[in-house]
Amino acid sequence: MRLPRWQRFCLIFTAVILLVWLGQGATLAYQPSIHVSPKTHPVYGTDVSAIRQSMSANSPIWYQGKKFDGYTRWYVRWRYYYRFANGECRIDPSRVFVDTEITFTMPQWQDEQRSPPAVALRWRRYINALQLHEDGHKDNGINASQAIFRTLQQYSIPSDCTDLTASANATAQAIIAQYHQADIEYDRRTGHGRTQGAVFP
Repeated sequence: MRLPRWQRFCLIFTAVILLVWLGQGATLAYQPSIHVSPKTHPVYGTDVSAIRQSMSANSPIWYQGKKFDGYTRWYVRWRYYYRFANGECRIDPSRVFVDTEITFTMPQWQDEQRSPPAVALRWRRYINALQLHEDGHKDNGINASQAIFRTLQQYSIPSDCTDLTASANATAQAIIAQYHQADIEYDRRTGHGRTQGAVFP
């Protein structure tokens, strides 16, 4: 059946309004929030040997009895609302909130302007490689937050809501443990960044 022209126009106009509304909804939909903060420790020296000595002495980063030049810490927290209906307790997918704080701790060279160009070039290559390595840890934190967000949006248990909080939180904690293990494996695979060029000198 062929619709009159004015009815076709109304249908098209309605479809456009619906698409605009859906597009706005997609824009406004909540997503995990990511907050990145830099921290630095000072490094001094105008030659490679002095820089290495200063970096080792000034780094505040200890892990398993060893000092490291850089470190990435990520922390994920979440909250949600749930409701009981039809014999099932379900988290409201529109009311899941996940926030991730990522902190980089990196060396900051203080004497680059007073140093030979060859030393400065070597430092820049190193610090870029170190940041590349730490970004891999950052990605694990972001992936953990997104996995928790998706899981909680779909989470339900076939009972009243008495046990939902403990069950949902345990599931989220298991995801955290999974990505912490991914961090450990990432460091093992890259030698804490050595295979990526994060070595000085």
